Amino acid sequence: MPRFKKGLTIAIVTRKRPERLERCLRSVVKQKKKARFVLLIDNDSERSAYEVYKKFKEEIKGLRYECVKTQGIPQVRNRALECCETEFLAYVDDDCVLSENWIKSALNGISKYKEVAYVVGQSLLLNKKSIVARSMYHIYRCWFFVSVDVKSLRLSGRSLDTKNIVFRMKYFKKFRLFFDTLFNVNPVGGGEDVDMGLKLNELNLVGFYIPKMRLWHEEPSSVCQLVKKAYYRGISTFLLYDKWNLEKNIVNLKDLNIFKWFYNIRLWGKDYRKIGGGMWEKLRILILIKLFDRLHLQGFVDGRKKFSCKELN
Repeated sequence: MPRFKKGLTIAIVTRKRPERLERCLRSVVKQKKKARFVLLIDNDSERSAYEVYKKFKEEIKGLRYECVKTQGIPQVRNRALECCETEFLAYVDDDCVLSENWIKSALNGISKYKEVAYVVGQSLLLNKKSIVARSMYHIYRCWFFVSVDVKSLRLSGRSLDTKNIVFRMKYFKKFRLFFDTLFNVNPVGGGEDVDMGLKLNELNLVGFYIPKMRLWHEEPSSVCQLVKKAYYRGISTFLLYDKWNLEKNIVNLKDLNIFKWFYNIRLWGKDYRKIGGGMWEKLRILILIKLFDRLHLQGFVDGRKKFSCKELN
């Protein structure tokens, strides 16, 4: 097994979003504890992030630039695994803003659990004024916290979230772990992180939730973006189901019938109570959440038709 340098490498994945990337790097500059390396991985063949890299290369010690021309989030994340020289590797997205103590909290957290494979931090909503973003954030929290043990803070592999995570690299080298490019089926990504979490579970490698490891994430703010994410995440959900033989009730196929879906509006009340804000605001968020659910289901069904003959009974 290779010897790793002490410290942390932050890998920031980006594609054609220089303004968001610059904002993210500004938060890296403000860290009270510094990373040993910051790896900027550009997934744009036109190298749109290179000008941002030049702007920060003197300001951020250890800043490196890599360009992966083959489009795909798993490929880009794998490049970070190949390039990492330090004992810890963090992933954050270019639309994230780190709290000043993010690195300090991450290192304290993963050091507290001596043999833990990874720690995931608390992701807060950056663009709170957007109703669409608030809807997406609610969906994210429901997905994430359902797999967190509230007492021990131990995570299920299904809560592995690559926009706010630190990995202990010795396990990735020992077991030769990489993100599965099978999940490179859509432009918005998804699935490869949960797949990695399930791989780690299979190896009895666990993770923990570190609330002090805070960052702010910009969720999609347009209905068009919500629709796209919902549909393609549905395809990714099917691929996870197909690969890992997940339980059959991972989706409710009965809701595919539009009349059945409308009939179930009478059951929305229990979800309504979980959403903050005024009555009209709650209603709009709930409608967007249910739209997401319906499109997610459609993506799952279309993914089943395209990628497998497996049937759900």
